[in-house]
Amino acid sequence: FKFSIRNNNNNDSNKTNSCFNTIQSRKRQFGRWVSSFFSTDHFKYAVKASIASSFVALPQWITSLQDTFAEWRGEYAVLYVIIIMGTTFSWSYTQALYRSTGTCIAIILSIITWAVFGPAEITLHGIIIVMGIISLPGFYVKARWPMSYGRIAYVMFVIYVSTAISNYEYRNVPGYFSFWELIYKRIIVVAVSVLVVLVTDRIMWPSLSREKVHRMYSLIIQDLSSYFGKIADCLLTEGDVKKKSATVAGMRQLELGIRGNMVATNFILSLVAFEPSFEEPISQSAYQNITKSLNIVFDHLMTAKVCASVPFGTFVTEKLVRGFGWERRDMAAHALMLFWFLSKSVVLKTALPQCIPSVKKTRRSLEEKMRRFKANLGAKEAQESSVDLVNYFVFDAALGFVMDELDRLFTVMVE
Repeated sequence: FKFSIRNNNNNDSNKTNSCFNTIQSRKRQFGRWVSSFFSTDHFKYAVKASIASSFVALPQWITSLQDTFAEWRGEYAVLYVIIIMGTTFSWSYTQALYRSTGTCIAIILSIITWAVFGPAEITLHGIIIVMGIISLPGFYVKARWPMSYGRIAYVMFVIYVSTAISNYEYRNVPGYFSFWELIYKRIIVVAVSVLVVLVTDRIMWPSLSREKVHRMYSLIIQDLSSYFGKIADCLLTEGDVKKKSATVAGMRQLELGIRGNMVATNFILSLVAFEPSFEEPISQSAYQNITKSLNIVFDHLMTAKVCASVPFGTFVTEKLVRGFGWERRDMAAHALMLFWFLSKSVVLKTALPQCIPSVKKTRRSLEEKMRRFKANLGAKEAQESSVDLVNYFVFDAALGFVMDELDRLFTVMVE
């Protein structure tokens, strides 16, 4: 009886400890989630944008500056800060550049309109004529380069219309801004907005586009590694049609992720040139070479996937798939290791070491066996298995190109 009581007490103690450990684990998970949330670039961007817009709107809360804030249309400064500031410094810089350029062009057009159709005041006919003249080139630029020069055209239209229409609409209102006063106050408001955005974004958690490029490169290389492994698995899977179909479906999902990351990387790379330069193991000129090599690797891997997903006949399965199975596995292991080295080197921004295991020995052995197979291939077997042989030879050539591009990538990363 005493033993059973002691045993029950131990069980209760174990349950209490288990519950306590569960609570502690949940608290740690919640703490990690909170920490990760507050350390994200999106949260930092929200804090920076809030501080910058609040700083610009600060005169509105000071009694002695409220009239000045209203007279200078300070609400436009708050609006410009929200529009200009981006999640990275390069994005904020380009937005500020586009906003400033568009404003200058709009001011010049307003002066031309005032000089030609004034000079006492801007007329509505003059505004319509100038808008008709600039609409064709403006909308062409906006449609041709929507993410770059198109933003200049957009800002030009908005600033020109707001400046010219405001001057025309309030032409008979006593005490309203004169034409020149409206122009120089609008220029100063834009300049203050740009200055506040750039200073705030540069001082507080400067998020650089090249940092995101490194992370995107790492994700792409990891996905390419998984894609390569699934291709090797698809080739070496024999007879299990259901497993091969599941592998092919998984590769389609990876393809979508790789393409999306490639597009995002190309867009981010267009912003890197506007960032302050820092000394890094990977030079800025090497980014385009890395992107080009990754695209080539992806294209050849897609070719290899198409060939490997086709079910082979008995002859090719026995002579090539099984006959070269060990070499294929060895090459796949080396390739996956190279992908891993590249991924970690890119995300950690460290140069690759010189002494990395080479796959050249396995490649030479595989190429020699392939040459002997082609030399001893009979006409009857070649004719009966022509389609399977073509698929396998194309698969072999595609993987050869992949390994060549990996060597080029390693050359870039080591240098």
